Amino acid sequence: MPLGEDTIGLRTQQPTGERDRWNGRVTVPADQLVRLCLVTPGRTGEDESGRAARIAGAHLLAPPTDENGVRLQLDSDAEVLWPVTSSTTDADGRLRLEGTVWEIDGDVGDWGDCLEVQLTRSGGA
Repeated sequence: MPLGEDTIGLRTQQPTGERDRWNGRVTVPADQLVRLCLVTPGRTGEDESGRAARIAGAHLLAPPTDENGVRLQLDSDAEVLWPVTSSTTDADGRLRLEGTVWEIDGDVGDWGDCLEVQLTRSGGA
């Protein structure tokens, strides 16, 4: 079900199966394009002084799976790239996306036909 016309990038950390010298899992970033999303400005609630809500962050509605049927891993460890400004493939055949990095703020709402999240700009962006 198309929710909108926005295309986002989703960056998750995928385990390589290897361990580092402290026996921690080694991960690599994995990017995927997610089409048919809707990104809108997020708003704060009205403050006690009676002023109108102000724009803060963004609001994302995304399909629960990508176009290949793979379930999206939207959680606090994932990053959203929007707008996506470039797309390349590295020497290992992995998709690499660039764009403004957003962090997922709070819980993910899973409404069956769509996922809903609040986004804040990443401190590193």
